[in-house]
Amino acid sequence: MKTKLLIGTSITCLMALPIAEDALAQKSADAVRIAINFPIKRLSAYYQPDPEAGMFFRLMEEPLIRYDESEAKFLPALAKSWKRIDDRTLEFELQEGVKFHNGNVVTADDVVYIFNWRIDPKLRIPFATRFSWAEGIEKTGPMTVRIRAKEPTAVDMMVLAYNLFIQDSRVHEKLEDKSEYGLRPIGTGPIKPEKLDQNVTVVPFTENKHHEQVKFKRMIGMSIPDAQTQAAHILAGSVDAIQPQTEDEMANYAKQPSLKIVSKEQFSLLWLGLDTRNRSGRPELQDERVRKAIFMAIDRKGIAENFVPGESREIDALCFDAMLACG
Repeated sequence: MKTKLLIGTSITCLMALPIAEDALAQKSADAVRIAINFPIKRLSAYYQPDPEAGMFFRLMEEPLIRYDESEAKFLPALAKSWKRIDDRTLEFELQEGVKFHNGNVVTADDVVYIFNWRIDPKLRIPFATRFSWAEGIEKTGPMTVRIRAKEPTAVDMMVLAYNLFIQDSRVHEKLEDKSEYGLRPIGTGPIKPEKLDQNVTVVPFTENKHHEQVKFKRMIGMSIPDAQTQAAHILAGSVDAIQPQTEDEMANYAKQPSLKIVSKEQFSLLWLGLDTRNRSGRPELQDERVRKAIFMAIDRKGIAENFVPGESREIDALCFDAMLACG
C-alpha cells in the first residue's frame, strides 16, 4: 500500500520543507499536494507572514543569511560571507551571478533598496518594529553592503535571517501599492510561482546553484478549511499532506496504516497575553497579582500533552534555547 504523509504540528512545529521532503521523495515525478487551512491571497513575508504562506515564500525569496536551528549556526544564503566591522556594523558579500526568477541579476542595489524600504518608520506591515534597531545601510561595492545599527544589538543577525527577504528592486520600486508584489512574487529561491488563486502552485527554479534544489516537479497548496474535508482527501489520496489541528485528529490519523505521522520541532509558539490597559473593560487585569495568579493557574503541561497535536514542550520564556540573544 502506498504511504502518504501526514504532517503533524506541535507548540514548536512549523510546516516547512524539512518535513515535506519525506513526501517529496515519493512524489518526485508528480505534483505534491498539501492541504492548507486558509486561502493564500499573496505570497509575501512582509504582508502575509503566516506559517502556511511561509511554506512557500521561504523557498521563493531568500534572506542574506539563514539560521540552522538544529545546529544553532548561521549559514550563507544570498550572502556568501559576512563579518563584523565593529560592534555596530556588519558587512555582507553577496553571491555572484544569482538571478531573480525574471532573469534580473541580484546586486547590492537590491539589498540596499529593500533594506531601506523595510526600516522606513512609516512602513505599515506586521512586525515592522523588528528593525527598530537599524540605523541604515550603505553599498560598499557592486556585491558588498554594510548594515549599521543605532547601538550594539545582539539580535541583528537573527532578525536579518528571519525577517529580511530580498526582492527585485526594479519591480518593487515601480509599485504604488507594495503589497501587490506578493500577487506576482519574484525571488531567487529554488521555487517560483506558477499560479496563485486562493490555492498556490509552485514549480522548481533551477538556475541558481548556491542553494539545494527541490525534489518535485510541482507543489500545490490546496485551500481546504474544513478538517473533515481534509480527512476525506488524505484518506482518499487526493492530497498528500495535511496538518492536524487537534490531538484527537492526530490520534485518529495514527491508526491509519496508510499514513505516516511526522512532527518536527521548530520556532513556533502558542502564548497568551492579558489586557493590562483595560481595553476589554476588565480593570482587575491591571493588578499584577491577578495576572500572576491567572498564569500560575494555567496547566501548560496539560495543554501541551492533550491539546497540541504532535510533540510539544513547555518553555519558560518567549524564545527557545537555540534562539541566539533571546532573553
